[in-house]
Amino acid sequence: MIDSELLVYQFRVFVRGISPVIWRRLLFRDDQTLADVHHGLQIVLGWSDYFLHRFLIRGRIYTIPHIWGTDYTHAAQDISLKSLNLRFNERFIYEYNFFDEWQVEIRLENHLDWNETKTYPLCIGGKRAGPLEDCGGPWTYLALRDEKYHPIHLLIRFQEIIDEADDDTDFRELIHHEFPNIDYWLTADKFDRRQANNRLKQYAIGDDEWRQEM
Repeated sequence: MIDSELLVYQFRVFVRGISPVIWRRLLFRDDQTLADVHHGLQIVLGWSDYFLHRFLIRGRIYTIPHIWGTDYTHAAQDISLKSLNLRFNERFIYEYNFFDEWQVEIRLENHLDWNETKTYPLCIGGKRAGPLEDCGGPWTYLALRDEKYHPIHLLIRFQEIIDEADDDTDFRELIHHEFPNIDYWLTADKFDRRQANNRLKQYAIGDDEWRQEM
C-alpha cells in the first residue's frame, strides 16, 4: 500500500557537454530510491545499463553495488529521495560509463501532489535522443554529429558510393559498414516520449520486459 501523503519530485535533467541540449523532465515519488532514478535515466536516455555509474551528491557517492564496481558511500537502493532532503533548485550529478565520462546534471524543480492514477517514474518532457553510450563521450559525439554524420557529408559520401558501385553491390550492407550507427543519427534529433513512458511503466510495475528493450 502506497502512502497517500507522498510527494512527487519533479526533476529536470540534461547531458552535460552537448549542445543543443539533450534534456528530460522526470517525476518520481519521494519514497522511490536513487536506484529508481538510475534505472529511469537509463530508460529515458536509451542506454543499456552496461557500464558502471555513480551519483555525486554533496560530496558523497551513491551507486548500485557491482563486483569490481566503483567505491561508494551508500548503496543507491537504500537511499530514498525523501531522505536526501533536497532543496528546490538543488543540483547533483549522475555519472555513467567512466570511459566516455557521461555526466547528467539533475535539478529538483518542484514538489507535486501524488496522483494515484499515474505510475512513477514518469517522463513529462524532453528533447533529442540520448547520446550513444559508448561513442567516446561528449566531444566525440559532437565530432561525429557535426562531421561524419552531418547530412551534407552523408549525401556526398552516398553519391560516391553510388558512383563506385557495380551490379553486385549491396548498398545497405556497404552503408552500414561505413556508417555503423546511421540509424541512430538519422533520428538523433527526436525523442519518443511515449515509448520511454511505456518502458518506465513496465519498470514501475515490475515487468522485466523493460530490460529486453535496452
